[in-house]
Amino acid sequence: MDIITREKAICMLYCEPYSKDRAKNLINGIEKIGLDVCYRDDPTMSIILCVKSIDQNPYRNKRYH
Repeated sequence: MDIITREKAICMLYCEPYSKDRAKNLINGIEKIGLDVCYRDDPTMSIILCVKSIDQNPYRNKRYH
């Protein structure tokens, strides 16, 4: 199984084909408004949450590496 990186996860979430440039643009867009991509139990099921929410409950909301 491939490791799902933050960049791959954001492309999967937006149903976009993966490319470094596309992932960078999508990540920049959510970071500008204080959001980040994370997951709960399954890394293939990405969600976008406020950075504070992710940091507040790191056992429930896991970050991609």
